[in-house]
Amino acid sequence: MAAVKKKKKETEADRLSDLPDCLLLRILSLVDTTIAVRTGVLSNRWSCLWTRLPILNFDSQLFKTYGAFHKFVIRVFSQRCGSEQFNLVRLNFHSKSGSTTVVDRVIRYAVSHFVQEIHMNHSCLIDRRLISCTSLTTLHLEN
Repeated sequence: MAAVKKKKKETEADRLSDLPDCLLLRILSLVDTTIAVRTGVLSNRWSCLWTRLPILNFDSQLFKTYGAFHKFVIRVFSQRCGSEQFNLVRLNFHSKSGSTTVVDRVIRYAVSHFVQEIHMNHSCLIDRRLISCTSLTTLHLEN
């Protein structure tokens, strides 16, 4: 009887993976980017899906050290698809540190990938690149 149940579970369809990419990307855009990246271990279908996210959500409070957070952000930027088809719609960046190095990288990446919205809770000077970014429609700064 147990073998029959096991065989039934193996043949059941993975209904989540059967959803179209646009819907899966929308769902993954609602969670923190760390979680979206982790979905890559689920299957071959999911392994590169996160690299096409239109919305990136970064929160340094989810990391033990700011150095680990910085490395993660850089890794995501370097592995994310760079074609115009996968331009960045929104970037949410929440950081508890005052490091301008990461903020500069975030701004540079956002502008070069034609970001439409930026939400940051990091105190920084408004960068000239942001003001001249023609794709930017919303800039939300806190602190």
